[in-house]
Amino acid sequence: MLHVTSDVGGLEITDQVLRLAYLDKETWRFVATVLGPGVMQRGAVKDPVTLARALQELRSQVPFLHGHPGRKMTVVVSLGSANVYTQSFTLPLLQGEELKKAIDLNVQMSSPDDLAKSYFGSRVLASDAGAMRIQIASAFIERSVVDDLIPILFEAGFVAIDVESRAISLARTIRERTASLDSSRSYLLLDIDDTGIDFLVLRNGELYFEYQTPWTDLGDAKGQVTMERFNEAVTANFRQVFNFYHQRWQEELGGVLVVAVAFGKEASSAIAGVTTLPVLSPAFNAGEDMQEWLAAYGAALRGGIGKGEISLSGDVAADAYHKQQTIAFLDFWSVLVPVTLGILVATLALAYNFLGGITNEVVASGAPGGQGKLMSQIAALQASSTAFNNDVSLALAAQFSADKSHDIFDRLDTMAASSSVTLSRVTFQGASAPVFVSGIASTADDIVQFRDYLTADPAFTGVNLPLSAIQPSGSMYSFSLTFSLSGHVIP
Repeated sequence: MLHVTSDVGGLEITDQVLRLAYLDKETWRFVATVLGPGVMQRGAVKDPVTLARALQELRSQVPFLHGHPGRKMTVVVSLGSANVYTQSFTLPLLQGEELKKAIDLNVQMSSPDDLAKSYFGSRVLASDAGAMRIQIASAFIERSVVDDLIPILFEAGFVAIDVESRAISLARTIRERTASLDSSRSYLLLDIDDTGIDFLVLRNGELYFEYQTPWTDLGDAKGQVTMERFNEAVTANFRQVFNFYHQRWQEELGGVLVVAVAFGKEASSAIAGVTTLPVLSPAFNAGEDMQEWLAAYGAALRGGIGKGEISLSGDVAADAYHKQQTIAFLDFWSVLVPVTLGILVATLALAYNFLGGITNEVVASGAPGGQGKLMSQIAALQASSTAFNNDVSLALAAQFSADKSHDIFDRLDTMAASSSVTLSRVTFQGASAPVFVSGIASTADDIVQFRDYLTADPAFTGVNLPLSAIQPSGSMYSFSLTFSLSGHVIP
């Protein structure tokens, strides 16, 4: 059974609404916030301030975040209105580096736009040893859509560990939570929600093809969608996807699945009028009506899957995630060290009190034999007290190291922002070990400026940035450098 990590939610973002699904102990919770017009358009952020407020309102509806204003909720983001291009292709049965090269070449050929302007991902869908072929899925999205969204999520209290299309989230829900369907069969899925009409091709529970028509393309001059126009669009799109399927695959379809927030009966009737395939309304085993929450729920399920899924999160999301992980690690030690220190101090105080009582008994007794026995006990307890003192010293050193790590991270973050550099990794293993830093920037001059800031700071020494460490990466430049801590106290 699929395991779901309880602290990873699924966040669906469309032009009209934000939907959040998360597992609260053993119970699924679903909350939503409606977006006003003009906040999002075709998945792109148009009003970041209003979007941030809506996300904060959504976060306020999560009970376990109450009273923790600084705590961020980890989510998988499902993009409902954004233009995510999905493509599947077939390759010979290859392995290792040859397979990777073949996938990269086909991804470049499948891309609808310049790859330097896109985030993209791929995954193996199926492998057929008998036919000596392998099925690959790929997805593409414009970089700016993700890069504009991630910082707003972060500031509003959400950390995106993955970004995917609504279609992939839907396919996962169908695959993982509809036991009544035959997972070995192929189906056409009609999804009707606030974004429009979407037809998917599902084979063995995986998404192979998507054909989407937004409501804006169906409206008349006044933006109204008539029932006649709706039925025409459903039947026309069905015929196109049905013909496409039979041109590419030989297996008979198991039916047409209809999931809809509204107009489900009308859509089912329209399809039944043009095909003999069974028209099905899948039942989901999550305990309640799921039609409105399929994408958010599917995104939340991804939290328990781990690697292997297509991710469109990109560099900005990775940077935000690593920054949050570093802050959480340092915050953990900033709490643990004082608590440990308090316990050691309290234990040491009790030991001294006990020693004082024993000493008084020795003085009062005056018995040579008894005095010798008690003096041995005192010597042992004094040795124990010395050990406690050493533990206190270690705890104080650990607290100093954690505080200093905070200062170093803050200073690096400030220098990076001043030089327009985005840090992707900072490896800090202690005051005596070199610090490794990597990141990206728009120009090589920005990277050199970041190096100069480090060199000019007395807290850092031995800054090393070889020219070979600056490499073009699409429209950006990546780099890596090292430096050591000079031992100066960082103010």
